[in-house]
Amino acid sequence: MTVVAVIDIGNFSNEITYFYQADSGGCFNDQTIQAKVGNPSLFTLTFGLSFFDSNQDGSQDLFYANGHIEPDVSVVLKEFSLFTTPSLLFWNQRNSQLSWNRRKVGRKDTGVGRGVADGDYDVDSDLDLLVSNSSVIAPNGQA
Repeated sequence: MTVVAVIDIGNFSNEITYFYQADSGGCFNDQTIQAKVGNPSLFTLTFGLSFFDSNQDGSQDLFYANGHIEPDVSVVLKEFSLFTTPSLLFWNQRNSQLSWNRRKVGRKDTGVGRGVADGDYDVDSDLDLLVSNSSVIAPNGQA
């Protein structure tokens, strides 16, 4: 398996995220358009991202935890993102492209994503994704 170094940068709303891939000389080149992560991320504000193998196919997929900082952003700027913004998951297609998984991922409540970590949280030998959300209240009334 070939390992390719990549860097992904989450941005503010109305700015796409950026995806850089190392070439054979070790220089990083902007591959945002080719990777197809720019347009779906335009109206989100990314606080956390993680490369992990979400579908256990041996390739690193990409997850964004999103949420705005202004609770009333949709009132002030109707064309921009909501305060609670859905997380984004992109599956690695193994051809330098990522495919946006348009199905809702994570909690059924959108929340305001503030961070993400991956690991085997429940020690069952598969990878788990932990997302830190602000402004989400659990059914028991606890934040």
